[in-house]
Amino acid sequence: MSHSCRTLLLLLQFVPHMVFSQEPAWAVFDTANSPLPHNQVQAIASDSSYVWIGTANGLARYDGAQWISYTADSTPLPSSNIRALATAGKGKVWIGTDNGIAFYDGTAWLVFDSTNFPVSGLAVTSLAMDNGGTIWAGTEHGLARWDGMQWTVFSDTTTPFVEPLVLSLASDRQGSVWFGTWDPFAFRGRLWKHAGSSWTNMRLDLNALPSSFPEAIAVMDDGRVWMGTSGTTGGHLVDVSGPEWVAYDRHNSGLPAGGISSLAAHGQALWIGTGSGLVRHDGTMWTTYNSENSELPEDVVLSVGVDAQGKIWAGTLSGGVAVFTPGVVSDAETGDRDVPASVALLQNYPNPFNGTTTVRFRIPERMYVSLRVYDVLGREVTTLASGVLDGGEHSLPWTAPAIASGTYYCRLHTSSVTRTRALVVLR
Repeated sequence: MSHSCRTLLLLLQFVPHMVFSQEPAWAVFDTANSPLPHNQVQAIASDSSYVWIGTANGLARYDGAQWISYTADSTPLPSSNIRALATAGKGKVWIGTDNGIAFYDGTAWLVFDSTNFPVSGLAVTSLAMDNGGTIWAGTEHGLARWDGMQWTVFSDTTTPFVEPLVLSLASDRQGSVWFGTWDPFAFRGRLWKHAGSSWTNMRLDLNALPSSFPEAIAVMDDGRVWMGTSGTTGGHLVDVSGPEWVAYDRHNSGLPAGGISSLAAHGQALWIGTGSGLVRHDGTMWTTYNSENSELPEDVVLSVGVDAQGKIWAGTLSGGVAVFTPGVVSDAETGDRDVPASVALLQNYPNPFNGTTTVRFRIPERMYVSLRVYDVLGREVTTLASGVLDGGEHSLPWTAPAIASGTYYCRLHTSSVTRTRALVVLR
């Protein structure tokens, strides 16, 4: 589908007072066709009226027809790098940034920064609101709770809490708060549960998940708690509700390769953001949506959310945000595409790999191509291709140098599109 056709479909989808017999399965918003402030979408949250989208350079609010953008230049936001979101009712949202926290009620702002935020570090990684209306904030230097009057900081001196880096947060219907932490010195993760005054924790390495980052937590309508991980052993989806954890990966399920970055529960389905696409798991079936079988603009999904209409929002690393309407037949279910992608970056094989892997991509005609590998901090590791290539499928081997185990990103860039895939090095 051409860019102009996609834009036309987006406009038609949201024209008021008109009824269509069937919505398109996918819509894509990026900086080219919407006021989205940046194409790296790191957080998504929704209430009954709005979808809130946190990007690497600003916050956006969308009501199905109109967009409003917020940046640190135009609002009291402590930073435009939005890393976490949590809604607090219609039009109210908590915003976690790399330089503090803000609360916006639709009119006024409440800001916590270096002057009034008691955590030693201001970088916020995750937010969750419990059933009592208390907001919890995970940071790179501890866990904090705001009860409407003051902050309470949890540290190793006042609680059993031992790791300073909090990666994920979620609250269940009983008011318990679940959070995942990471110990950079021991190189291991831990899952915590805080219920009332009690604290319990489970080390991931003692549950057959060594060197795993607890990147995401979600609570289902039936009360089950799921954790998504990434790390040197790949991505795992883990049911942590029972006394014995049940873990799924690419070897025993339909999960693709690559780590898990985000989770969102909707009804009986769990939506999973991975380094290799968006995955739906309904308890039995696994369906993967990627840039080859859907309109997902790229395969690295950083954030996932569900809006009030049940539409699935998937924020990507560099392709903006894609909106999927469940119930409309898509190519992932049929295994076919009416219009193949003009430029496609295929999954490398093998993945994960130890020494050498093969990176494949397709271009429809002779054009300039840049193919580079980056680490998780955005630093270039190597250039696989840079120049004009003929149309068709190309395969390039890459022998990874003496680099650490972990997730890396291969980015294909042409004059018109960018595609990204996750590569996992396992030493």
